[in-house]
Amino acid sequence: MSPFPDRAETQLIDTSCISPFLISRNVASSAAAERTKSQIKDADVLVLVYDVSRAESKQRVASFWLTLLTVLRPSVPILVVGNKLDLVAARDAERDEKHKGFVDALVKEYPQVEMGIECSAKEHRDLADLVYCAQRAVIYPIQPLFDHKSKVLFLGFTPKELRPKYVCALRRIFRICDADRDGFLGDSEFPAFQVRGGTIPVRRRNEYSQPRSTRVT
Repeated sequence: MSPFPDRAETQLIDTSCISPFLISRNVASSAAAERTKSQIKDADVLVLVYDVSRAESKQRVASFWLTLLTVLRPSVPILVVGNKLDLVAARDAERDEKHKGFVDALVKEYPQVEMGIECSAKEHRDLADLVYCAQRAVIYPIQPLFDHKSKVLFLGFTPKELRPKYVCALRRIFRICDADRDGFLGDSEFPAFQVRGGTIPVRRRNEYSQPRSTRVT
């Protein structure tokens, strides 16, 4: 039985951009900065929002905010969100590739960064995905499973990216699901492995003419 409720209650706190580092410059009051610091420390997930239409806002994600957040909450998942997507031109392959490179670099440098997405608060575009990703980062965190320092997590990950305890867990699940003890997972065994491993079962496709098997060593 899952330890998590069927419906996860989500509380969104609109945290001010006031940093404790601005106090010394007499830009922000001590009380406001401490309030922001307290809100960050109480959060289960941090959503770092930048303006996609301003290059300087995007640059401060890594040069300032991620450095600050990882010091205040080194183990809390972070989502990097580009807002005001309605102010940029239509999405194209070149822009998507640049955004992917930007996110991949952040994930590799800061293990707490779970993912990066873009949205438009004005047009309510992809806001539901943002909340869903924030909930998933808390309930199903990636950091305990993958070592981002070794290689950026992507669809074609290698076993070297998996943390040792995760590898042991997957091997144990494999042996449990390998009902006939032949060292392979057939079509009847593989769906059970996916369910126990926390992934979505693959649907059978008509083009699979030969029995499919998977082996773990």
